[in-house]
Amino acid sequence: MTFDHFFVAGLKKDDGDVWGDDETGWRNSLTRYGINSDTQDAIMDPEFKHLRLTQSARFWAKDTVEMRYAWLQRCANNSTVSPSLQSSTANNDGQASNNILPEVSRGPPYKLKLYKAADLGRAHRLFDENGAFDCIADLRSPAPSDFTGHSSAFYFSPDIEVAQLEGAYAKRRASRSSIALIQITIPVDEINKLPDEEVLSGLHWTDLLWKQLVWSSRRGEILSGDLREYRGVTIIVGTKARLPNAVYSKMESPTDIKKDCVYMVTEKFESPSAIQWMFSAEGEGFLRDYGCFKVVSYF
Repeated sequence: MTFDHFFVAGLKKDDGDVWGDDETGWRNSLTRYGINSDTQDAIMDPEFKHLRLTQSARFWAKDTVEMRYAWLQRCANNSTVSPSLQSSTANNDGQASNNILPEVSRGPPYKLKLYKAADLGRAHRLFDENGAFDCIADLRSPAPSDFTGHSSAFYFSPDIEVAQLEGAYAKRRASRSSIALIQITIPVDEINKLPDEEVLSGLHWTDLLWKQLVWSSRRGEILSGDLREYRGVTIIVGTKARLPNAVYSKMESPTDIKKDCVYMVTEKFESPSAIQWMFSAEGEGFLRDYGCFKVVSYF
């Protein structure tokens, strides 16, 4: 068993997780998890408080240790890749409006631009030996997540500010790691060609359907009943949720989801809710065929 697996196993056994705005509670929890003071300071950096409060002490402890360990492994294997800042198509291997699809079609006409911050230590297969995009499966988020309870999925943001903040926080917690800001450009015409039943867009956090999907998915449940028809959806576009899965597990019904469960673009009072695009695992082929991937910056 490797160190990071041993550490993560220890986190699963500990019931001392905390979330919310009690900084003393956070410090105590991180100490119980064996996080030293310098690393605690990085996790608790006030500049990233808005982002930190979207998850729990356990989540950030695990994420930070995994990033640092991945960097050490990469150094040991001498496998650092320096991809260029140019476009590459992967090889084969307030949310102002409910009308989200046209809303996020920014940049060049008929092109959708999405963003994601990626830790290249853990996404070690993302580039081939020449620095070109290769295994985009490394960009998947594990289940359970906002819109799927049992399968990994791709999540991207149309708001570059969201991805930039996430990348900067990752770099703050693992300063030696290589964190990339990735842009994915997709022709909107190709999205519009998908059958209606494969695209679910316009989901706002006030919609009951959004709450049902998030409540079921974050609890690790298989979509059933009226939600069964959404199992085969390739793309879901809607508000991004926040707070740990444990919060949703304690809720009795989807109607318990309130605005404090919504991921805001910034900490400002007038900030809009963040939008996200989810591509299911089955949608990986679509991303490979039509997505143009580009590293736009490093942190």
